[in-house]
Amino acid sequence: MSKTATLPPVRIDAAAKRGIHALLRENETVSAFVEDAVLQSISRRKQQQEELIAKGFIAAREAQSSGDYVSSDVVLKALAQRLRKKK
Repeated sequence: MSKTATLPPVRIDAAAKRGIHALLRENETVSAFVEDAVLQSISRRKQQQEELIAKGFIAAREAQSSGDYVSSDVVLKALAQRLRKKK
């Protein structure tokens, strides 16, 4: 079992606090509400990152197969060459 950790206190305006209290389920604490919100946010952001990476891989494959593609090696060599010329 992993250890638990605490989050820093979060300042919110009175309307947000009232909103949280209005949405609490029976016997649910504000801490439990905040923990659930944090965990959902983490999950959603991980999913968004995974989707973005997958789209990038798809776009790279499509570019390679279309012939409209320049490898990173070629780009890095060209940039290094431009940098040497500027010096």
